[in-house]
Amino acid sequence: MISDDLMETYLRLDAILQPLKITPGWCVGYNIFTELDPSPDTAEYFYGSVLFSAMNRRKKSEIELYFEPEGDPNGKYILNLFLHKMDPSKKDFDYNNGKLIQTIASQSRAEIIEAMERFMSIGES
Repeated sequence: MISDDLMETYLRLDAILQPLKITPGWCVGYNIFTELDPSPDTAEYFYGSVLFSAMNRRKKSEIELYFEPEGDPNGKYILNLFLHKMDPSKKDFDYNNGKLIQTIASQSRAEIIEAMERFMSIGES
């Protein structure tokens, strides 16, 4: 059972999601990445195992964004970029054999946004 305090943290709607340039083919599966920068006043927005997750089946690529340590204003964004092989029997990614191609750790939200948008645009004309 989720406590009322924890539920309130996840249901807060007063923070604006971070605008991102998402190129065609990317499917956002999860997004609680906001325009807020970490501080003692905004720490509650930096809890959760994933802040942002997106995949592109054509490129066999996946992006996951975390914040570690969770809720720590002095923490860092952790951006993981994966390439996956397809599992023909499932017609889906073989998540057990994905290859981590890059990890970017930064306290700068702007740097993380630039890296996310750059990765999503690779191979686009």
